Amino acid sequence: MAVSCHVAFGHYLRTLRERRGLALEDVWTLSQTFPESLNKGYLSRCENGKQKLAFPKVVAISRIYEVPADVLVERLELDLELEKIGGPSTEKLSWAQLREAGKNAMSHGHRWAAYTFLRDATLKANKADLDASSFGSLKEQIVVSFMNVASVAQTLGKNRYALAEFRFAENCGRLGPNSKILAAERLAAVHRSLGNTDLSDQYADVALERLNGVPNSSFEPDVYFLHGIARMKRKELTEAIPWFQKAYNAFRDRGMIKSGAHALIALADCYHDIGNLNAATRTLQVVRTVSDKHSLLRIKALTLTIQGLVDQDSEKPASAEKNLREADKIARELNDGILRFQVEFYLYKHALAQNQIASARAIRRRLDKLSLSVPSTVEQMMEFRELVRENR
Repeated sequence: MAVSCHVAFGHYLRTLRERRGLALEDVWTLSQTFPESLNKGYLSRCENGKQKLAFPKVVAISRIYEVPADVLVERLELDLELEKIGGPSTEKLSWAQLREAGKNAMSHGHRWAAYTFLRDATLKANKADLDASSFGSLKEQIVVSFMNVASVAQTLGKNRYALAEFRFAENCGRLGPNSKILAAERLAAVHRSLGNTDLSDQYADVALERLNGVPNSSFEPDVYFLHGIARMKRKELTEAIPWFQKAYNAFRDRGMIKSGAHALIALADCYHDIGNLNAATRTLQVVRTVSDKHSLLRIKALTLTIQGLVDQDSEKPASAEKNLREADKIARELNDGILRFQVEFYLYKHALAQNQIASARAIRRRLDKLSLSVPSTVEQMMEFRELVRENR
């Protein structure tokens, strides 16, 4: 089975303490100025998963470890949700096996399984053999292990937790040149998710600058993709297209099938937004073939979603609804709340456009419920709120 919620969260607490170079005695001393002090025995039990961290003590932990309280809350929410869902077994797998299992799960859209594998890998990182082909030191390997967890957490909507981990990685001084590219790329992505456009663009430029100093970096296609997203978000669609094409070619050359499919989806989205529906359809057909061949369910759902939007603009409402409903079914199967919200939102817009009032009301009720666990920075969330105001 997977590591329990409280053991995993306790290990994260210990990691935060050790990053600050503090002993248990130091934490107890520093906590004396807070209403809720932290004695050594209590904190040790929390770190070993034998006692739950009481919420009133979060303030002291947050201040002493110099980590925002919402970071701790988001990480605990992830571990509690995983405990409820139930994750795959990890106890017999090594760090290297867990890392590989996490990558594989993520490539197939199984985000909670990926979180389980990569989170539990961090508990074994200190005793793992060094992967000298990827890292220059065990310290770097450990930092990147935590970055991998944060990357999955970001896709699950926990942007504050992800931001804290990426910031630590960027500033810790333990990363080699290639991992520094990853840190900048991740910071750009999470700032984009949080709506910090200027910071996102700055880190995207940093990532590109670092890339120029590392020939044949494994993160080259990710940086190209990042710059495509930046231009797409600024509505510079014609400028975004060549970046997505470069990203796809680089992913393809490295055999990164799922990432290449993501680049093609973004490319199809650009074609759709500029009104080149034929190019969008041709690109989506390629992605659909890849997703079916490699069982990439989340990729398939995204492909169906954009095809549904293309069908709407092509005045094919029946086909649009069919594709969107199929995408929604996959999102449910994957237990992907954010993806499901996005697809249901487009179904809501479709129902309104077709004057399907009863259907629109039912979808809106589902969206209201789903919205409780979707970050406010998700683009469709903001559009949904505006639509609700217009259709009261």
